[in-house]
Amino acid sequence: MVTPEALPFAKSGELADFSAGLPKYLVALGIDVALVMPRYRMPEIESVATETVIPELAVPLGGAKVKASVARAEQGHF
Repeated sequence: MVTPEALPFAKSGELADFSAGLPKYLVALGIDVALVMPRYRMPEIESVATETVIPELAVPLGGAKVKASVARAEQGHF
């Protein structure tokens, strides 16, 4: 699942509640779920222990390309 926000890390509306709840429900049904979201510069996110999966990635944004990376954290580590 890809979302711009999920509890407990980033919340600006009810999408964060949904994005946090749906994966738990799907896992309870035996479905393997991965949740992908931006790593905003917030203490709640920056304090999560992560493993870098892709160290550098060029992401098209408008007419430019922005450098990004991909990291992962296991459920229960946050």
